[in-house]
Amino acid sequence: MEEDQGPPDPLAELKARLEHLRVKSRLTRTTQLPIRAGLGRTTVSQALNGRTVPTAETVMALATALGTDAEPLLKLQKQAMRRASQACVADGTKGRPPGADAPDAAGARFESHRPHDAEQPHGQLDAYLRTVEPTLDAQPYAGVVDDGLPALSAVYLRRQIRCLDEEAHPADADRPPAVSSATIVPADDILVGTRTCVVMAGPGAGKSSLLRTWLAEGIGRCLRGEGPALPVPVLVPAQALITRGKALHGGSLPDALTRAVAREYERELPGLFATPPRDGAPWLVLVDGLDEIPRAETRQSLLRHLAVHAHGPGADLYRFVVATRPLPRGELDRLGAHVPRFDLLPFQREELAKVAHSWFTALPEIVPDPAELTKRFITELAAREQLTELARTPLIAGLLCQLYAHRREMPRARGGIYDEYAALLILQQQRRAQDASGVPDVGEVALDIAGHLAARRLAPRDEQDADAPLTDLLRSWPGAWPEGMTPKETVLRSGMLTQRAGELEFLHQTFLEYCAARHATRTPQMRAESTTRLFEDRWARHRPWKPVPAVTVFGWGQRFWTPPGEKEASYTGFLLDRLLTEPGSASQVEKKLLRLTGRRDLLGCRFLAEQSRLGTGLPESVTRAAARSLTLLARITDDDRRRAELRANPDRMHPETDPGLAEVYLSKALRNQRVIAAEALGWLDGEYAADILAELAEVPCLATGIWRVQAAVRLAGADDPRGLPLLHRLATDVRVHDEARVDAAGFMVEHGDEHGVELLHDLARDGKLRPQDRALAVSVLAGIGHERSADTLGSLAQNADTPPDVRIRSAMLLAVIGDGRGPDLLARLAADAGLPIRTRLGSAGSLAHFEPARGVDTLVSLAHDRTLRSAWRLAAVQELAGHDPERAAAVVADLGDDPTVSRRHRRRAARLLP
Repeated sequence: MEEDQGPPDPLAELKARLEHLRVKSRLTRTTQLPIRAGLGRTTVSQALNGRTVPTAETVMALATALGTDAEPLLKLQKQAMRRASQACVADGTKGRPPGADAPDAAGARFESHRPHDAEQPHGQLDAYLRTVEPTLDAQPYAGVVDDGLPALSAVYLRRQIRCLDEEAHPADADRPPAVSSATIVPADDILVGTRTCVVMAGPGAGKSSLLRTWLAEGIGRCLRGEGPALPVPVLVPAQALITRGKALHGGSLPDALTRAVAREYERELPGLFATPPRDGAPWLVLVDGLDEIPRAETRQSLLRHLAVHAHGPGADLYRFVVATRPLPRGELDRLGAHVPRFDLLPFQREELAKVAHSWFTALPEIVPDPAELTKRFITELAAREQLTELARTPLIAGLLCQLYAHRREMPRARGGIYDEYAALLILQQQRRAQDASGVPDVGEVALDIAGHLAARRLAPRDEQDADAPLTDLLRSWPGAWPEGMTPKETVLRSGMLTQRAGELEFLHQTFLEYCAARHATRTPQMRAESTTRLFEDRWARHRPWKPVPAVTVFGWGQRFWTPPGEKEASYTGFLLDRLLTEPGSASQVEKKLLRLTGRRDLLGCRFLAEQSRLGTGLPESVTRAAARSLTLLARITDDDRRRAELRANPDRMHPETDPGLAEVYLSKALRNQRVIAAEALGWLDGEYAADILAELAEVPCLATGIWRVQAAVRLAGADDPRGLPLLHRLATDVRVHDEARVDAAGFMVEHGDEHGVELLHDLARDGKLRPQDRALAVSVLAGIGHERSADTLGSLAQNADTPPDVRIRSAMLLAVIGDGRGPDLLARLAADAGLPIRTRLGSAGSLAHFEPARGVDTLVSLAHDRTLRSAWRLAAVQELAGHDPERAAAVVADLGDDPTVSRRHRRRAARLLP
């Protein structure tokens, strides 16, 4: 009987034994042990902390992972369960003990119980906060530190953002890519506002770390009782919200959030997300990895679902922050054309020493002198420009610090960083296999299987493949499985994947791309096939509309090479790194890369410059040849200057000059290839490129005004002293296009030049400028909180001579900055029968974003307006469905009986709603 009573505190004894076994096995709490046991991080953390009684299933899984007999641990678990039940009875509490599992729940997945029917919402909120709390400081990816990665807060550096231009310009060869003219501000400023927004950045740029930091700080405030009116954050992967059929999991957003949280933290909280967490406070839904949903249709469907909740009747319940890599043009419009988009900026060069010191300080076991190692690290980094640019990316900076702490030497390129990371993971697996009897060494096999999964995910064979869980794709592995281990256990040993509620996920998109490239180059035959797909299959021949001297022959143009798309750039870099390090393919690939520079092909040379900026280890011969070709494409000759002068003053043209040939030559220069080439050259040879950009910005007729501004912006961004004076000159030059002048002044503001604010105000008041350009100037002023912007916006919106689309934008911006005139002006524009119906519909839709009830009533009125054509009434119903589906359904029923609506449009209206 004495034996059955057990120790005085069986839960504490269970905790101590589990922790002793974990330390002995050299497994980290947050990554390695959960992966080995097939459990969630929260479940393992709670079991090791001794805060709740784990289930028998959890104890069994931990005992198996730690290589020990489960019987003594199960005995302690039963005693702890009995002791907790007795304590509950003594306290007068009915049911099972709080925080404990039902002991008879066979195959239970969730560590904690469902709330009792009588449990109040604030009780569920507290349960959510306590469940999330143990995981708040965990890194979003695994590492190669034996004792586990340091806490995220120990190495996190506050980030900065810049608002991207919301203007959607059509694709135009005579326009530069859209660049922001907004001020750089701390990323935390996003949380100060109340609007749904998008945060965009490239691979490894720290989007997940940013969201996890916001989650930790928000949950911390809630637990401390601070900021009762502030939103309560919940972090969910985008893939966890949407099904293969493009519907939300569970049929509604609250159910989808409940499922996602249960999957991540292994605790079900039904109904929690259907109501506000606290009076007057919404949920701040942090949606991570939208770009990791492979199919564009599924991504767009999820954005439409989020838009309904962000702008519809329940807009006060949720606020969304969506993190993603850049997506194809127009795709994010599904969330709302006016939803702000922010560019998450990389580390500044001067911040890298601080980043490295924080990492080395957090690794005392392998770094005895963090200050000295930081100096060595920064010195070696400064000597390698390519790695310095790479280290501005947070994920790469973290990996570099870990590798340097282990090996005290720098990898050669981005692919080398991941190669060394994978090699250290394999060494760890071998060491653990030696320390733990019966644990096979499967590191290499696990990486091969991870590569197979990555290849199937990156290049799916069919639509089902694209959306299939990785667990299902495991069945397609053609090789043999290690004895004594399940397929899932084997692939988790790669260190490239993790497990959430039984589903496999790659820790980061770049890990998936690296594994896919490793898979595509594992045999000589596969390397040859990859080389052919990358180079030979991308050549085509130009078919011009008319012959061009020295370019076309018999109506056929030169052959050109089409580079991979932007989404494929990162994977292509890994693939090139692998091909260039294999002795059997390196020389052949180098020749093919040199071929891209031989014809002075701008597309090929720009591709190589972008790969160099990305960190791909291109041979020196290739980068030299690309720089040489880009220089020839970008440089300005004496002939160019003479011809530019002739174009500006045609009366000076010599009679013997062939005007047709001169026009062809000048058109090539005026297509602004020079600015693009000079910008690409800057990624290879910044000093010489800056001189070319400065001349392009100064010499009229060599580039249009918009591209001259682009050249000056690149100079200012590189801290060249010529940049800001050039921007000032362009902003005040009446010969430059109005829009380009506004852009120049906006970029001056972004780079901290106070004269830019006065220039923008002068441009906004200049009656000679087009109204849309004045509105653009005012929108920049509004974005930086300029006190005089509201009056100018109001006058533009009220002026009948202002183009309708500019009036809508001005009124909408007034509403955005909180001016009460904005919604009133939008309502007035929607009701004005003298305006085009497209303008009225746009005004009503914008009004519904800011004042839902008023906007919905306006849309209903437009849908019932019999003076409008059926197509426009249908468009009003379609807009209405995104804000109030119930009212839209009632309007559809009315239109079905309306004889003034054509039969075709009645049928289409009926199909709008389920």
